[in-house]
Amino acid sequence: ICTPTRGALLTGRYPINNGLHNGVIEPLIPYGLDTSQTTLPEELRRANYTTHIVGKWHLGFCNKKFWPTNRGFDHHYGFLNGGQSYFSHTRDGGYDFWDDEEVALADNGTYSTTLIQQRAVELISTHDDSKPLFMYIP
Repeated sequence: ICTPTRGALLTGRYPINNGLHNGVIEPLIPYGLDTSQTTLPEELRRANYTTHIVGKWHLGFCNKKFWPTNRGFDHHYGFLNGGQSYFSHTRDGGYDFWDDEEVALADNGTYSTTLIQQRAVELISTHDDSKPLFMYIP
């Protein structure tokens, strides 16, 4: 199941210990990965890494404190909920495709996997080699 697995990967803690053991976070459910939990990208940023997430977040949507750019990622490109239409980027009547904290409306109509692949290639090819890079592509 995505939410508990993502939380475990990014915190190094079993879902029962990070508060995400009850299953996936549904759209409009007002909780996310507890902000007292330190994440892998937070630790890597402290070690001077550039951190990116390109793809699905699914660890909290209803409050920006749960968003990836507030959980250690320098940049996020993709969607916040657990799933969406691959072309219209909608879920339950709402548009869900983001470039950091801005809605990426220009990407409407383009296949999500293509967008994610193109952004990952762009980030890798333009990355400053003097800093280590962490890129999470879920």
